Amino acid sequence: MTLLQDVLNRCGRRCACEGACGRTHLAGTCNSPRGLTAAPYPARATDAQNANVQPEDLRPWCGPCWNHARGRARQDAAAARQQQMEKGQQSLFDLTSGSAA
Repeated sequence: MTLLQDVLNRCGRRCACEGACGRTHLAGTCNSPRGLTAAPYPARATDAQNANVQPEDLRPWCGPCWNHARGRARQDAAAARQQQMEKGQQSLFDLTSGSAA
């Protein structure tokens, strides 16, 4: 039995996306039965993170939901890195503290 077959047997043969792709699914989940792949839910920011999950963390995804969810995860990670970088640089140019960096 393949990993995909195991995931489909365990979770059902429909896309399990509950909106992680950014779309509103009227039934609460996508439920598309076409073009399914096994991938982590929720999607991680990098391919290495997505590949390094336990089999029980995999869910069935349709192609459109998976692609959108990966894009959102990457955007969220980039925004968090940007915010962390900006926060770290604020003290470099803080002229009110009385000390130069």
